Amino acid sequence: SIKNLELFVSKKINKNITIDVDFYQSFIKDVVGVKILSPATSQNQNLGEFKIFGIQSNLTYNYKKLSVILNYTYTNPKQTIDDAGNPSDLLVADIAKHHINAIVNYTLFNKLNFNFRLNYVGNKFAGTGTTVPTNPETEFPAYTIANTTIGYTFYKGATIQLVCNNLFNAYYFNPAGRAADGVNSPSSLLQPGRNFFIKLNYEF
Repeated sequence: SIKNLELFVSKKINKNITIDVDFYQSFIKDVVGVKILSPATSQNQNLGEFKIFGIQSNLTYNYKKLSVILNYTYTNPKQTIDDAGNPSDLLVADIAKHHINAIVNYTLFNKLNFNFRLNYVGNKFAGTGTTVPTNPETEFPAYTIANTTIGYTFYKGATIQLVCNNLFNAYYFNPAGRAADGVNSPSSLLQPGRNFFIKLNYEF
């Protein structure tokens, strides 16, 4: 179960610019954990609890066919009851506290659309003092990636897109999840480099 407390503030600076800030506190209960019943027996039960504090802010600029969005997110997730049902104060692993996103979108001739996205993801932590203590890698460096899309509407409701992910071919790793231990499961996963694909959309 999830309970949320939220405070949202929005201000229209002028006809083109809007800014908003959202403060929230989430309480998550009944997170699935492993209960040890005996040396040879365990059972999945709804045991864990998380408390997450966050801030999200957006700055939006719109002018004719140009749209620019700047976004910042702060997340501080803590585990207050561990997988065994005991009180704890651990950082939830594998989640970056800081994210910054920039999105630029421009439409030309009502048919051709250009979209550029820049995403910064801050350091992620694992290992001792977190919810994944078995991971031998304790810190995953921050990274910045760029993605771009060019779309063309050639028929009403039909669009073809050329998509490029990781435009600047950033080299970075993400944590490998809750089972990460560097022995039976990898501690980190190399993320894809620059890649392209073509996408065809049709809306009825």
